[in-house]
Amino acid sequence: VLQLVQHRLNHEKKESVLDQLKNLLKNKFWILYVVINIMTGCSVFFAMGVMAHWINYVLGDPSKTGIIMTVMNVPTLFGTLLFLPISRKLGIKTIAILTAFLGGAFSLVMWLAGPAHFEVLIGAMGIKTFIGGISAPVAMVVIPRIIDYGEWKTGSRQEGLCNSCVGGMSKIVSSAATALVGFILTASGWVAGGAVPESAVGAINFLFLGIPTIAMILSGICWMFFTLDDKKAEQYRQEVEARKEKDLC
Repeated sequence: VLQLVQHRLNHEKKESVLDQLKNLLKNKFWILYVVINIMTGCSVFFAMGVMAHWINYVLGDPSKTGIIMTVMNVPTLFGTLLFLPISRKLGIKTIAILTAFLGGAFSLVMWLAGPAHFEVLIGAMGIKTFIGGISAPVAMVVIPRIIDYGEWKTGSRQEGLCNSCVGGMSKIVSSAATALVGFILTASGWVAGGAVPESAVGAINFLFLGIPTIAMILSGICWMFFTLDDKKAEQYRQEVEARKEKDLC
């Protein structure tokens, strides 16, 4: 084991950050996952950026803030608990596809129901966040597999760079979403402290309900092209370990 660790360290020391980045960009599954991560971020950050405005100016009832916050968070915890038993019966890719499309479907129900049918909206929101809880641990399984594939393809294990880039991309998406929210609200006629025009109300509703729906459906489509299933992931892992043992010999 110590020899394997030393072999990996010696190999990684020979690579510059630029070389590691070049190898990372050769990893098609990492690039696809970045796109999926952007879609997932859009489904969250746009909604969070305008949630207070949506409650105040679209729903028009700030007293329901507590209910909305509870429904947006508590079901996630219960959904996460079901990930392990579900993953024993379904592959990770299947879970990712199903949760993305089901989340998008219930997000669409929320969008169609709107504030006029608050009970339907809040019920669909609860189911959507429950489904989101099931999908939350998917990244912890997928990212190591992506790293294994990259090592299989290039001979270089991009563990640190892969994880840091995914985390950095989330921060970039969050910042970009915040900036775009401000730009879209300004373009719709929003003026802080002034009267809220109908165009601004429609923009807020689209940012809170429309963009998350579209983003989740797009992420589900992207997952369909993610061909790194359980069987292939195990195959790549075994081949990588076989190469290391051969190098040591």
